[in-house]
Amino acid sequence: MDSTVVIAAMIFVCIGILAVMAFSNAIRAVIRILLGAIIGMAGIYAVNMLFPSVNIGINIVTAAVTGFLGVPGFAVLVAAGMLL
Repeated sequence: MDSTVVIAAMIFVCIGILAVMAFSNAIRAVIRILLGAIIGMAGIYAVNMLFPSVNIGINIVTAAVTGFLGVPGFAVLVAAGMLL
């Protein structure tokens, strides 16, 4: 193996590690929002099953609300479902 190939591989590995370190906070935020949306949708489904009078739609808007706002967003959706 040529020494230039080894040096080029080491440079690419270092650049890859730096890229992962630079974007780790953004990746963590996206995963947190997606996880919040999934848990929120499961909560909305449970509320719809346990309380048939509360009708909250399961769609991209409610997923976004629960993903970004978390528990307060979930509470607002439940309150809106009870009032409307």
